[in-house]
Amino acid sequence: GIGGFMSAKFRPSEIKLEALDLPPILSPVEIGRMDRALLSQMLHDASQDPDPGNMFMRLSLLFHSLGSLDLGHEMHARALEHRRIYRYRCARSPTVRLMAIMGPQGGLDNAPLEYLLENSDIRLDLVFLDEEGRLPDAIPDHDVAIVGLGESCKNRGQFERLISDLRSWPRPIINQPAFVLNCSRDTLYHELKGVPQLVSPQTQRVMRHALSVDRFPKIIRPVDSHGGDGLEKIDSEGELQRY
Repeated sequence: GIGGFMSAKFRPSEIKLEALDLPPILSPVEIGRMDRALLSQMLHDASQDPDPGNMFMRLSLLFHSLGSLDLGHEMHARALEHRRIYRYRCARSPTVRLMAIMGPQGGLDNAPLEYLLENSDIRLDLVFLDEEGRLPDAIPDHDVAIVGLGESCKNRGQFERLISDLRSWPRPIINQPAFVLNCSRDTLYHELKGVPQLVSPQTQRVMRHALSVDRFPKIIRPVDSHGGDGLEKIDSEGELQRY
């Protein structure tokens, strides 16, 4: 029930999601080892899911795991057109109800919490913000909430709205949004560089025309990129110019 849980803006409810549970998620490594015929069967089974939101979300997860990111993003967006709350199956009777607040984009914009909770007794509900950073009006009741949205330039407006919306939240919150903003690559370096016995590489955000050529090697990547996309080790001025 919703005993004792009230907010100025949101009223949680026991939304009936049991029939809409997502199947357990396989890691990209596991999927890569699978027989191709079995993988085709998984795609077929997902496409036959009678719930359209679940169908698109399952396809999104499979395509992302296969590296078909454009298709994965498209399926994710279509899933959120149907609803913005998804529940993962719990290995056994849940002792903790965890609600994860996620950004509207699929893929690496959000923390992959489902991998941390595999085979646990924690029930995970994913609640996706809309493009304006708003939560759904009705949300599942929960024991603890976690902000799974990752820090990035494009997510800053959503974080600012979350800071306001979660200020008086009547449940414990992991990853307060104001603190997540300190996790940008260049900000985190300044936070950590004075910690004894911790080596933190100097990280700066610069425009490409301002990159210096006096010291190598450099590790360079585009702002807001993840998963090694665009990441290169640069050993000379010539490599830097080509990059």
